[in-house]
Amino acid sequence: MKSGPYSGAFDNVLELLIRSGRSLPEAVMMMIPEAWHNDVNMDPERKALYEYFSALMEPWDGPALVSCKKYETI
Repeated sequence: MKSGPYSGAFDNVLELLIRSGRSLPEAVMMMIPEAWHNDVNMDPERKALYEYFSALMEPWDGPALVSCKKYETI
């Protein structure tokens, strides 16, 4: 991986995860997990998934803007 802007490194890691067989939502959940560690209201299965992901990689700590757009069909 080349050194450069954080957004480029983010893109590279995301692409690596997707090319290794992860779905886009799963890859993003691995890289940017929601605050799960002390959430007593979170579903235990979802919490276990985040715990598993945390054993595989550190969450993304670089600056990044992540936005999602919902597309609707008419």
